[in-house]
Amino acid sequence: MTQRLIVWWNGASVGQLALNAHGQLEFTYFASWIDKPDATPVSASLPLRLEPFDFRATLPFFEGLKFFLDGMPCSLYSSGNR
Repeated sequence: MTQRLIVWWNGASVGQLALNAHGQLEFTYFASWIDKPDATPVSASLPLRLEPFDFRATLPFFEGLKFFLDGMPCSLYSSGNR
């Protein structure tokens, strides 16, 4: 089962954080968000595109957030990817 978290921005679902096959965090925008005429990136470091952003691009923006991937509070570093 893929572990993922939907990312909401100003009341709209814009993309998802997910663990790839190597257990590393990736961020991907939803096509439905990119197709909106008023779509904006969640960060200047994560410009709008369909391809996933790898761990190195994703982590700087999302690293301060704590969230639940497996039902327990965790850190983005919990899988030893740093």
